[in-house]
Amino acid sequence: MNAVAQTFGPMFPLFLGATALYFLTALAPLTWPLWRAYRLQLPRRLLFCAVVASLVYGGPTFVFSVGLIPAGLFDVFLAPQLVEYGEAWAGDVASTTAPVVKYWWLGAPAVLLALTLWLTRWLGRCWPAICDVLATHQARAQRAG
Repeated sequence: MNAVAQTFGPMFPLFLGATALYFLTALAPLTWPLWRAYRLQLPRRLLFCAVVASLVYGGPTFVFSVGLIPAGLFDVFLAPQLVEYGEAWAGDVASTTAPVVKYWWLGAPAVLLALTLWLTRWLGRCWPAICDVLATHQARAQRAG
């Protein structure tokens, strides 16, 4: 252990712990709904886990695509030109959005964890009714088909 501390420094165990916590919270949309589905004996457990994970990962991805990418493009390409032309508001907007564009990944696991907990609870209440509707439609399709 002393060799590890000498090689990587005394903050290395803290770095490993923070990295493990980051990845555990980033993977929570896969593990928490599955555990909750088995605990509550929900029907179609793997489908429940897939739906929750898709919604949890898809929501922030949509926000990223619609919000952060254009903000980053504004910061890099438009704001410097507008400031050079004398538009002071562009510098203010760029200085406001730059930290968000640069450090969004630090808050991503917290957002994923919060969405996972809320969506698992909300969808878990509705899930048996959703599965009943799916089974009814499947039975109708088999009879008609």
